[in-house]
Amino acid sequence: SPCETYEVVKVQRDKLEKEEHKMVNKMQQEQSEFDNRVIDLQQGVIGFTVHTDINNYEEVAQKAEAIWAELQESTQLAKMFNNREALTGNEETSYDNITQMTKDYEPFYALWTTTDLWKNKHKSWLHDDFELLDAFEMEEIVDNSDKTMNKCIRQLKDKEVPQIKKIAETVKESVIEYKQYVAMGMALRTEGMKDRH
Repeated sequence: SPCETYEVVKVQRDKLEKEEHKMVNKMQQEQSEFDNRVIDLQQGVIGFTVHTDINNYEEVAQKAEAIWAELQESTQLAKMFNNREALTGNEETSYDNITQMTKDYEPFYALWTTTDLWKNKHKSWLHDDFELLDAFEMEEIVDNSDKTMNKCIRQLKDKEVPQIKKIAETVKESVIEYKQYVAMGMALRTEGMKDRH
C-alpha cells in the first residue's frame, strides 16, 4: 500500500541522513587531523633552509625526498577532501597553501636530490670499472644536472639563502668541469668501439 511504501521510504531516508551525518563528522575529524599534519609539513618546509652543508648531501637528500613525498600525498588528500565536500554539499576548503608550499620547496628538493645523484654518479664514473660505464646515462645525468642547477640558481636568487645558492653553484661548477669528458666517454663506450678496444 502507498502508506507502507511511504513509511519504508521515510525509514530509509532517516537512515541515510544519519549515515551522511556520521560521514560528515568523520570527514571533519579527518580534515582536522590533516590540517595539523599540513602545519607540521609547513614547519618542515620552512625549516629546510637550515641545511647548508654540502657534505651532508646524502642525509639531506633523503629528508628532501621524504618531505616531497609528504607534499605529493597532501596534494592528493586535499583533492580527496574537496571531492568529499562537493559530494556532501559543503563549502570547499582552500588548500592553496599546499600548492604554494610545493612551489616554494621545489628548488630545495631539486637541489639536494640532484646533488645526491650527481655526487654518487660522479664518484662511480671516476672510480668504478670503465666497462660498467653507461655513457648514455652519463650524458643524460650531466645534462639534467646542469639544467637543474641553472634552474635552482635562478629560483634561489630571490630567496634569502646565499649558502644554499652557493651549493647549487658549486655543483654546477663540478658538472661543467666534468662535461668535457662526456663526449670521450660516449665515443669509447659505444657498441662499435667495444669489439676493437
